[in-house]
Amino acid sequence: MFNLRKCAPLLVVVVTACSSGQVTLTPPPPVKPILVDEKTPGCSGDNCDTLLLKFPELPGYIKKDVRTQIEAAIDTIMLAKFLEEGAVKDVDQFKANYFELVRSAHERGGESIPWEVRRVARNLFANQSVLTIMIENDEFTGGAHGLSTKTLLSFDLRDGHRLLFREVTDPARAQLLSTIGDFEFRKVRDVAPGRSLADAGFTFTGDKFAYNDNFGILASSIVFHFDPYEIAPYYFGPTDLQLSSTALLAVLNRSSPAVRHLLQPEQQQPLSGPSAGVPQGTTH
Repeated sequence: MFNLRKCAPLLVVVVTACSSGQVTLTPPPPVKPILVDEKTPGCSGDNCDTLLLKFPELPGYIKKDVRTQIEAAIDTIMLAKFLEEGAVKDVDQFKANYFELVRSAHERGGESIPWEVRRVARNLFANQSVLTIMIENDEFTGGAHGLSTKTLLSFDLRDGHRLLFREVTDPARAQLLSTIGDFEFRKVRDVAPGRSLADAGFTFTGDKFAYNDNFGILASSIVFHFDPYEIAPYYFGPTDLQLSSTALLAVLNRSSPAVRHLLQPEQQQPLSGPSAGVPQGTTH
């Protein structure tokens, strides 16, 4: 497979001149591959263990230091599970560990069903203040069934940190915010008003709806995602909850640049990154 990381130093060489007149050659930094799509080494055909990693191409206007922090946060999720805790998030090491773990599992348990890990990250929305990324993870690593999860990340483009939901909402409106979420959640999951969420099969603490931080800021809404097992048994599947800017108008933090466009409908067009393909308040 073509390895962009290994080939990158051959592509560009920066020439600099010192005050003494001596010319030095500065190699460029290594480039992380945007796509890794590989099978077990030496395997051919359809019955092979596979690994697919697709990283997003971030908007070009993001400052270098901010971009570095965002990429690190994305790597933490894209390269989770198959690296030792605390290990440097390195694509090549992740790949080597994954295929070694696959080999050991097959030898130890005699499993014939191939493993599959597919992680795809893409831009959902971006303007000058916020960037939202979605990472979809589909994997089968043995057992009764595979697992699909989704992670939404919204980044503050001033410094690159991942936003928490409490940062973009008004703490003085917490009760109203909870009421809005409970109403919309019941509508999406077809739970009648007044019925206990626990009786309907959900496992919220204290039998009260609660937001998570798996959310994304879009052009005209904020979307939340709850993975299988997170708030209900596996067979309930995931839940996507999308709250429009109209519904959230009274509870947003008006001092947060990340949601300023939601308070001003005329500014709700993204600079880049379509929000198409985001579930519209549906379940699967």
